[in-house]
Amino acid sequence: MKIRLLFFFILFFSILAIIGSFNLTRCSSLSLKVFDDLLGFTGIESSCKKAKNQKVIFNSEKFNNLELKTEVECPKNSDIILIIGQSNAANNLLSSVDQSKKDINFNYLNSKCYQLSEPVLGATGNKYSLTSSLSAKLINKDPIIFFTAGINATSIKKWSSDKEISFEINKSLKDLVKNNSLTFIIWIQGESDAFTNIDYISHFKNMRQILLDGIDEGKVIITQTSICNSKQDKILTGYQKELGMLFNDVIVTDVTDNLDNNYRYDGCHFNKFGTEAITDEISKIINKKFVIE
Repeated sequence: MKIRLLFFFILFFSILAIIGSFNLTRCSSLSLKVFDDLLGFTGIESSCKKAKNQKVIFNSEKFNNLELKTEVECPKNSDIILIIGQSNAANNLLSSVDQSKKDINFNYLNSKCYQLSEPVLGATGNKYSLTSSLSAKLINKDPIIFFTAGINATSIKKWSSDKEISFEINKSLKDLVKNNSLTFIIWIQGESDAFTNIDYISHFKNMRQILLDGIDEGKVIITQTSICNSKQDKILTGYQKELGMLFNDVIVTDVTDNLDNNYRYDGCHFNKFGTEAITDEISKIINKKFVIE
């Protein structure tokens, strides 16, 4: 009998230790009832509230870890797709697709090409991007070169003026288009500029001029983006829509602001369902090019 009681005693406190080691279970209503009310532990509920209010910190360095990357020869006569913007254009998403054997990732940090895999090179963060998911839905016959350069928490003002961003990308693009063609630019940005009354259109025009200086223009796909743990900034997305009317080569999509928290893992960045929804819409636009060919 004593051995049985000892066994249940050990088992009970082992379960408590496991529950207490994870924020998700420790901070559930059941756990708070057990720890605070029944066992008389103090500070559990307040620590949970503190943890809930802490912001998630994302890696702000451009991903350049080549250990698990496979270098390949940069192709010629291929289409280039440039993916830029802030964190949702970088490696801060979740995805069920982690690589593509048919397409290429250009690393502008060393001007070399690699087989496309996540996280993508040149963009900040260390999770997933939308790139491999998009690649899986494209019907191209020849390899596409994905030039990935999204940067966390960047305002459009930074893209339109910072010489270390748009000017550097333009410099690398000029070398890459000597043997290839820039066909699409995917622009996913706006969260940092929401509710700031920034002159979004003027900054976009300036950024576009810098990026495409000396380069035959590709089509620009703009996602309506302003939500990040906030409501939609309809003035900002209105500016984004207006860009589609000002430029013949700009296409404005309904995503990403039409995706609620069911498609986001933290109220801002997209989970695998969000990534799928975004790449569904963008791939339909890009695939029209390959159908015509």
